[in-house]
Amino acid sequence: MSRLRHGAVFLAVYAKEFVVANAQVVREVVTPGSGVRPAVLRVPLRSRTDAEVATFVALVGLTPGTAVLEVQRSGAAAGGGQRVELVVHAMDAPDLDAQRRALQRLEDLLLAAWRGAA
Repeated sequence: MSRLRHGAVFLAVYAKEFVVANAQVVREVVTPGSGVRPAVLRVPLRSRTDAEVATFVALVGLTPGTAVLEVQRSGAAAGGGQRVELVVHAMDAPDLDAQRRALQRLEDLLLAAWRGAA
C-alpha cells in the first residue's frame, strides 16, 4: 500500500476516534456521574524517531478524554534505539488492555502512513 493510502486510512480512523471521543466527553458533561472509569496506563511505542513520538503524543493529546502525562525513554530497544513508553490518562478506560491496544493500533496506522509500510 502506498504512503498516500496509508495516510488516508490513518486519517479516517483518527477522525472516527476523534468524533467518538468528543461524543463521550459531551455525554459525560451532559449527564455527570454516568459511571466513567478513568485510568492511567502505560503504552509501549514502536516509534523510533523524535518526530514520530512527538506526532503521536500530539494526536493522543488532541483526542478528547485523553492526555499524555509522561514520555519515558529507557534502555536499548530491539532495533538499537531507546524504548519509548507513554504514560496516558484516559477519561474512561474500563479495560486497560483494550485501551492500550487501541492506542497501539493508532500508532501502527500512523507509522504505516509515515513510513509507507504496514
